[in-house]
Amino acid sequence: MSSIVNTVPINKNRGIVLPTVLWITILTVVIAGNYASGVHLNTKAVDNIKTAMMLKYDAISGVYIALEKLLSDASNGNIKYELSVNNNHVNIEVRPERMKTNLNAANASQLGNTFVDAGVNPDIAEILSDRIIDWRDPDHSTLLYGMEDSEYFSIGKNYGAKDKRFEDLVELLLIADIDENMFRRISNHFTIYGKTSGNLFTLTSKASDSTGNKTYLVKAVVQITHQSNQPYRILKWQYNQS
Repeated sequence: MSSIVNTVPINKNRGIVLPTVLWITILTVVIAGNYASGVHLNTKAVDNIKTAMMLKYDAISGVYIALEKLLSDASNGNIKYELSVNNNHVNIEVRPERMKTNLNAANASQLGNTFVDAGVNPDIAEILSDRIIDWRDPDHSTLLYGMEDSEYFSIGKNYGAKDKRFEDLVELLLIADIDENMFRRISNHFTIYGKTSGNLFTLTSKASDSTGNKTYLVKAVVQITHQSNQPYRILKWQYNQS
């Protein structure tokens, strides 16, 4: 059974969250044990598999613990804290979507400022802002630093600008010069959800082993419904092992 510290008291009406966390932890141990005994691998490989699986489900547990915190916290603001699950270190952040920049509505100045806030060089931020606008706008007129169909084809891409709204943050990886490292830096600063979309939050949970060398990152977009029979809905999961 998992060892969890620095958690919050469980609200009687929302006791569905913590049992889910405990079930995930138990399932992790069972799956890892069965997998290790069912294949012929050396000890180091088996240990790596167990570690990866445990980190993944500890990170998922962190999401549900964050959800319990969110449901019992009336501030609806940014929440950051740390805890221990199965002797692994878990960093948790809860961030309202309304505090992020909407990729589908922001102008070039707003996009540029958001990139800079995320640690991107101002000159690069200006270039990426134009490319995002060219990606989403329906015309075929290229902005100063932007890219339309012909520019994407010229650098060897087999696609052109979408000319439609962003439907998922991962579409940013299709924009020229936004790689995975860049995406990890900026993804928490942007959203595709408008301010009228209700109480939406991104719950980020990063589990690290005792050495800090192995990590697993889990994100979930959650809508708080305030309904007694279904107080929340998880709209999307995202997993990233490193």
